[in-house]
Amino acid sequence: MTQGTVSGNCGSATLTLYTKTSGYTSYSLNGLYGGSVYHQWSISLSARTGNTIVNRDGFPPFPGALNWGTNFSYNVGAAATNASVSGVASGIVTTTLGTCSGLLPRDTI
Repeated sequence: MTQGTVSGNCGSATLTLYTKTSGYTSYSLNGLYGGSVYHQWSISLSARTGNTIVNRDGFPPFPGALNWGTNFSYNVGAAATNASVSGVASGIVTTTLGTCSGLLPRDTI
């Protein structure tokens, strides 16, 4: 089951789990609230073997950027046991005209 990309008033947010130890997350702003100047972003991952949160707080590629994305790695013990992993990304993007909330994209592998 996947809802890897979700859209809202500010743009869209994505979460893709590539493997049981790696994934990708991103946001794409539509510009109605300006460009990004900072983001608080995290990915929460869970499996029957463990849980973790990956923090990706930081800056966009340049001030005012509309797009940001990053690969990440994690370990919830699922690779060794072939357990299913579920993830959800969440965050707040501070823009030049206010703030935008991440829309909780989800993925399962």
